[in-house]
Amino acid sequence: MKEMWEVELISTDTIKPSSPSPHHLRTFKLGRLDQLSPAIFFRLLLFYSSPTIAVETVQKLKINAEGCTVDCNDHGVDFLVTKVRGQLHDFLNDPDPDVGDKFLPCDATSARSGRDVLLAVQVNIFDCGGYVVGIGISHKLADGWVGRMARAREAGDVAVPTFDSPKLFPPMKVPWTDPAIVTIKENLLARRFVFDGPNMARLRGGNHSGSIASRPTRAEAVSALIFRCYMRARRESTRAIVALHAVCLRKWMVPPLQESSFGNLWTCAVMALPPEGEEECQEDMRRRLERQLRDAMKVIDGDYVRELEGPHGPILDHEPLNAIKEKCSKCAVDIPGDGVEAWVCLEEEVMARFEQDEEWLSFVSPPNPVAAEA
Repeated sequence: MKEMWEVELISTDTIKPSSPSPHHLRTFKLGRLDQLSPAIFFRLLLFYSSPTIAVETVQKLKINAEGCTVDCNDHGVDFLVTKVRGQLHDFLNDPDPDVGDKFLPCDATSARSGRDVLLAVQVNIFDCGGYVVGIGISHKLADGWVGRMARAREAGDVAVPTFDSPKLFPPMKVPWTDPAIVTIKENLLARRFVFDGPNMARLRGGNHSGSIASRPTRAEAVSALIFRCYMRARRESTRAIVALHAVCLRKWMVPPLQESSFGNLWTCAVMALPPEGEEECQEDMRRRLERQLRDAMKVIDGDYVRELEGPHGPILDHEPLNAIKEKCSKCAVDIPGDGVEAWVCLEEEVMARFEQDEEWLSFVSPPNPVAAEA
């Protein structure tokens, strides 16, 4: 099926702001959390069933060589237009990550134009008239950007961003080294799995006792199931497993920070996964993982954020990431009907066992086409 998707580049443009940036607004000093953000692109595909896209001028920012400031150099953003031979609904009926990469203007670390850009856009026009808009934006700038753009398109207005993160999280005064990007040598496979509403309710409920408030959230329930099935799929591996969950800090600050605050205000909830107990049943193990994940998330509160603030906040060492030998990554998003869609990335050999796990298959729903969920 991959061979049928021919993507022809029609045009490449640079969209520049209509007026130069004022001199006093050209440089923005990054806060500590943005300094620690990896130098990668946040990538996203937006699907449109009909040609309703309006091309808007966007201002381009550039991270300077030291990685500690943002310079408004007004050089513009990459804007690509392609023609895709095929029907949009065919792709949505059987989405393939490798094909989706063709609709993006960048890989994880650089724009396809080869320019040093912070934002790139690629509009892919299908034979049916539908569009896929591929967006690549620097991870240092991505937090909340797409959501604000969507709200601006719907409401015609959006809150002006505030730039107070450097005051809350002062920059580190240490020699700058860009956070390492971990490369995994093993062959990785990405798979899409769907949990419909009834299966999601069964996964969250089961034999769980107590109040509704004590039930695991959808994210906790799906994450615990993924972790457990992954641990089984590894079989005889004795390597330790550490799970990381990204957590937005805005609502945990005192007082809570506005959603329009510029920057990547997030941290990770860390959970060390214990070995599977030989005498522990599937239900008990899954509930134990759910509780452990919830406890890890509870650590991130107002006191935790206060420890991050100020001149003596923690400095992270990225070198241990280079020792990672295995990788299990997941991304979960809500779908209509109280369901969840999970994208799981695993080594090819592990994935073959993971997706045939009996407990996994007992909760996963048939992979409905994306088009049916839109």
